[in-house]
Amino acid sequence: MKLIRYLFVLLLSGIFIQFAQAAELRIFASVAIRSAFDELVPQFEKATGQVLVIEWGTGAAIKKMIDAGEAFDVAIAIPSVSDSLVKSGALLPQPRPVVGATTASLAYREGTPRPEVSSPEALREVLLHATGISLSDPSLGGASSNYFMAVIKELGISDSLESKLRFTKPGEGAVPVGAGTTQYGVALSSEIAGVAGVSGVPIFPSDQRSTTILVASIGTKTDRKDAARAFVEFLTSPQSLTVLKARGFPAR
Repeated sequence: MKLIRYLFVLLLSGIFIQFAQAAELRIFASVAIRSAFDELVPQFEKATGQVLVIEWGTGAAIKKMIDAGEAFDVAIAIPSVSDSLVKSGALLPQPRPVVGATTASLAYREGTPRPEVSSPEALREVLLHATGISLSDPSLGGASSNYFMAVIKELGISDSLESKLRFTKPGEGAVPVGAGTTQYGVALSSEIAGVAGVSGVPIFPSDQRSTTILVASIGTKTDRKDAARAFVEFLTSPQSLTVLKARGFPAR
């Protein structure tokens, strides 16, 4: 309700009046933020009359779509992708706020022992004794899965784990854990938050490589810049940040 009141105030102030009944907004968004959007998008649409059409993907997939010339209004992706698209002229350099940060984590089913992964040695033991580990297919560009593959290589256990790994679609590394088909899953904390009955423990949170940051940017070719800007402002409002935090995506 707070979000709806917040947007209603913006509507009365005139920010939304000029496009309240306009065409839909097309958003290219990282799968990392999908769980939070399940809550945020309906509230934005209800309060503003806008219809959001969202295309989900990894950072690499989002860049590929934009480079191919696909039409969009707002892109939510990692900074390196956003930087590249600003340089190519596809995204406006400003505003480009940070939406939040999420951490590569090891997912486990609630009701089972929390895995002890506070040190490289502890993580190594947990993984070597695991019956199965799910993660999104690294070849598709998932942040958590590529980080995990780098970690197990550094631990010297890549070959030992090869037969235990089960690849999923982007953003679904924790889903098999919830279904009971793998013991552990590798996913971002924001992705784990969307899977019922599953919790997660961060993998080396002090390691900067384990953290994925998302920024929101407006496309240079959109003819709906006011509406796009309003959506970006909505994502960074205090009320939205509360939802993002609850969905494993705290502000940074």
